[in-house]
Amino acid sequence: MDIDVLQKIADIEHPEKSRTLWEVAKDYLPDYHDRMHAFLERAEEACGQIHPCVYTGWLYSPRTYAQILLHMHENKIPSDVVDIGCNTGFPSEFFNNYMGIDTGEGLYRFNSDKKGVQYINSFEFPNNSPFMDARDLVKDKTVLSIMALGMEEPCGRNVARRCESRYHWHCDNLKGAKHIYVRTKKEPTEKREVTFAQVLKSRFRCESLKLLTEADANPNREVLYIQP
Repeated sequence: MDIDVLQKIADIEHPEKSRTLWEVAKDYLPDYHDRMHAFLERAEEACGQIHPCVYTGWLYSPRTYAQILLHMHENKIPSDVVDIGCNTGFPSEFFNNYMGIDTGEGLYRFNSDKKGVQYINSFEFPNNSPFMDARDLVKDKTVLSIMALGMEEPCGRNVARRCESRYHWHCDNLKGAKHIYVRTKKEPTEKREVTFAQVLKSRFRCESLKLLTEADANPNREVLYIQP
């Protein structure tokens, strides 16, 4: 993608900072916007409905992805990525080789016929988890997890302990990756809670991408860059 376009998207300022990918694409990436529109029409016709987050762009912060791409460009990080928690896969547009992993059984996937784009239904994994047993897939790759890892909320007793145990499992799976970008919860919101960001920082050397974090509409979100 053109670096100047990425910079324009990354530099969007208030009150536009909460604009959705849909709105930003219409202004800066008209071809991409038109193909997204056609994709959504086909998906809605086939499935009967589309999850509201697809339209609102909640999962697809355009500034986050633009700034990650700029960071990758500036640091010569290969754009062959594994996107954990990819949903419909709209970010596949921006990477040379893209593997999306999610639980969406039967969910339509964007760019699924594009060379270099691959999707894996995580229901094929043991325990039906999108985030476990993926260490072979992430080995030597650049991994993205935007509001996916660390956002799960197990139910039942000893929730905090179970969450922390799962976060360490995520870290074990990520050890073989070459580069990692994670956007997740920054600080605990409940007593005894441990966040994924805290566990990551205890396990790896992490760099908080300040520009990304400070620009985030939610102050309790953090974007970390990690080299395991």
